[in-house]
Amino acid sequence: MADLNLLHNNKGLLKLITFLKNKGERRTMRRRDFFVREGEYHAEIAYILRGSFKLFTSDYRGKEQILSFSFDHEFVACYLPPRYGCKALLSVQALEESVLLVAPLKDILSQIQIEQNGTIYVSDFVESLAFDLLRKNVSFRCEAPEERYRKLIVRIPDILNRVSMKDIASYIGVTPETLSRMRSRMLLEEK
Repeated sequence: MADLNLLHNNKGLLKLITFLKNKGERRTMRRRDFFVREGEYHAEIAYILRGSFKLFTSDYRGKEQILSFSFDHEFVACYLPPRYGCKALLSVQALEESVLLVAPLKDILSQIQIEQNGTIYVSDFVESLAFDLLRKNVSFRCEAPEERYRKLIVRIPDILNRVSMKDIASYIGVTPETLSRMRSRMLLEEK
């Protein structure tokens, strides 16, 4: 999932990246291509060499809700449903031309090794995903939209060149109009 860049010092994630670089299929996706479609079975994981993706679903009104973004040198997938025989709970769509290293989850799971000290690499990856989800949940529930926007800009400084304002607004939980007013106010405060 997104926001894993800061966790690349994690030994399990480094092993996964190495596995994908050595055994993964290189795949190029055009803007708006789907890596995962909600409601379909999908059992692959990808490491983004270059590009960006939005992870989204629809709310009870049928309105698209952006749950996360994934960018260069991050992972993208629909992680848990394939392990439990479920269909994808969200869609993953390219926001720009993207280059991925892709492998089936079953191949990755078959390569997981337990070292002498008992480390199981899949647990590192799952812990990283859980931490990311918890951090986003706390942020969304406790931080002001301005703070969520600032954190996104710090994480991906060129996001305004890569992601639409509508998608950014959805991700931080405001309307595009509110985001525009918020950005204007923030620019005035910086002066």
